[in-house]
Amino acid sequence: MKPEFRENVYSAFATVQLASMANSASTMAQSLHMPTQLKESQLGYDASMKVKSKVVYLQYKVSDYLNTPNAKQYYHHNGPYYRFRVKTDKVNNNIQHNALCNLQKNAPNAIVRYCAPIFHTMQELADIHFPSNSSPAQHLRPAHALSGTPKYGVLDHSVLISPTILGPVQENSSHVMTYSARTAQAVAFSSPQAGTVDSFEEVIENAARSSERSPLSTVLRTMIADMQEAIDRSIVEYGNNFNLSPDKVPLVAKQSNYSKSFYIAEALRLSDMIGVRPLILTSALL
Repeated sequence: MKPEFRENVYSAFATVQLASMANSASTMAQSLHMPTQLKESQLGYDASMKVKSKVVYLQYKVSDYLNTPNAKQYYHHNGPYYRFRVKTDKVNNNIQHNALCNLQKNAPNAIVRYCAPIFHTMQELADIHFPSNSSPAQHLRPAHALSGTPKYGVLDHSVLISPTILGPVQENSSHVMTYSARTAQAVAFSSPQAGTVDSFEEVIENAARSSERSPLSTVLRTMIADMQEAIDRSIVEYGNNFNLSPDKVPLVAKQSNYSKSFYIAEALRLSDMIGVRPLILTSALL
């Protein structure tokens, strides 16, 4: 059964919730970043949110709902389940799934997840985002994600799945992620590979806890990763200004003050956070 709403509708509701968190002083989230459509195809994610020293990266997906015993992966979940297709075609010289895997592997401060709903009808979407005075229906409160208190927001009724349970894929190969509303397990196919799913609440809380335990060396590595991300963004923007893809941006541009200014700005901002003298930090980096 196909979802009754498109991915851009789901992502719009999710973004409203993220923006509300980023603007609220009562949450652990600090800032929200959304790449342009061009940058999304290059970077792999739809949205990122800073949570203390961690960054949560989300790629939104909507899923088919399969509830008949002859459905392909029905027996793996012992009942109805959800399934979305992993994107393996190459766009702007990037495979989205592999970009997500690489981001998780190479950025020490990153928590990278597919984010997909545990509902598929417009009525369910309306019940979640525009709740009545009564509590949401029980089937909208998966036991592994919610523990008693009703939640009102699409992210609170979604699963977050690491792309690394599948790992890097070949171009145009066929793979799907599957999950159910009853268990805390996701299964990646073509060959079954199981992994756990997270609730949005769990990911945010874990990011905050791991940030609190981070030693100075980890914070420094995080800072460098943040600066490298800024450099990468500047290279993409430089290329856009001159209609060049990132791999065509001349080396001289990558080494110019256009890029170095991002290093300096990020070093000054982040050195305040860890108490390192900016002059020493920036001169050491540059």
